[in-house]
Amino acid sequence: MIRLSPTTRRTKRLLRLVTALASSVVPAVAYACPVCFSAQNEENRFAFVAMTIFLTLLPLGMLGLGMGWAWRRMRALEDVRPERPTLTDGPSGDVSSSTRV
Repeated sequence: MIRLSPTTRRTKRLLRLVTALASSVVPAVAYACPVCFSAQNEENRFAFVAMTIFLTLLPLGMLGLGMGWAWRRMRALEDVRPERPTLTDGPSGDVSSSTRV
């Protein structure tokens, strides 16, 4: 474990505080994309909303399709997997074929 000096700990705390304050102030300055809300007609406004929905759902759909493909592939591989011999089976697989001496 690395031990930090008190000045290094204070510096890290100060850096965390400055980062927290800066990140809480930045959203207040940048309200949103100025282009999105400056659309003068309904057609442009609809285009922005539709594209936002499309760009949100596209990666989610791709993720869902990938997961669905993986699930179907696992199910298909489970159906093809050969059965393993049980412990009651002998090396030949047939218990009744062994002879006693």
